[in-house]
Amino acid sequence: MILYPSTSLRHVAPVTRGARVACFFWLQSLLGEDAKRTILFDLDISIQRLSTQAGLGDPAIVSLTGAHHDLLGAWAEIWGQVRSRTWLNGMTAR
Repeated sequence: MILYPSTSLRHVAPVTRGARVACFFWLQSLLGEDAKRTILFDLDISIQRLSTQAGLGDPAIVSLTGAHHDLLGAWAEIWGQVRSRTWLNGMTAR
């Protein structure tokens, strides 16, 4: 599978023999700003690397993971829509 961000230009060469099989779909990120996605990605990778050394239960890892989740919740653009919905099982999101 190949994924392209909507901000990238791409060119598809014509089919000269055989057939092209393609599937198209769109995704929406919780974070509209690329810079915020990059920050959270880098933080997540760092947490994963550190947790292999210190362990998942290490207080620093737990704190960093909480900060990651807090940033995601603060920066998410559709989070309010998700949080205000009533889930099928009758529970509401926090």
